[in-house]
Amino acid sequence: MGKTYRIGKRFRRIEYLSTAVNCLVVFCFYFIYRYLFAQLFPALSDVALAAVFLLLGAATAKLTLYVAKRYAGAVSYRVTDEGLLAVTGKREQLYRWQDFSGARLIEFQFRGPFPVEFQVSGKPMMLEQNIEGLCALTGEVFAHIAPYVPLKPELVKRAADLRGIY
Repeated sequence: MGKTYRIGKRFRRIEYLSTAVNCLVVFCFYFIYRYLFAQLFPALSDVALAAVFLLLGAATAKLTLYVAKRYAGAVSYRVTDEGLLAVTGKREQLYRWQDFSGARLIEFQFRGPFPVEFQVSGKPMMLEQNIEGLCALTGEVFAHIAPYVPLKPELVKRAADLRGIY
């Protein structure tokens, strides 16, 4: 079996940013609630209301981190002699090397640091862009599918140049 590629540091930054944004949204709702309902429910303002929204913010942060951790632990790729084994949760899918028919870089849409769309059995497939060693994984895929797919040399060079960066 080959190396297993998992979600890495890039995703952790997104995870913490998402947590902060979710807490900020809860914090904004505090002010919206105070503005709209403070006069209708004076008992539920000031300290009591702040405590409720503080608890909601903490629960939101904990839930966001929990979901992100579960997702990060559930996604991985492994390069084998038969093909690329993609694991998402309990589902495993083997993309056989001979089933690959194309690869192209998606340049005009921001989908990640190296968004290569592969054609596998006539369907598009893209690697998770938050994988640690994304370009190394893409380079390994290129090496295995080279006998089956005509690859553009600049695409292979770009994967080699970005190896170690992404």
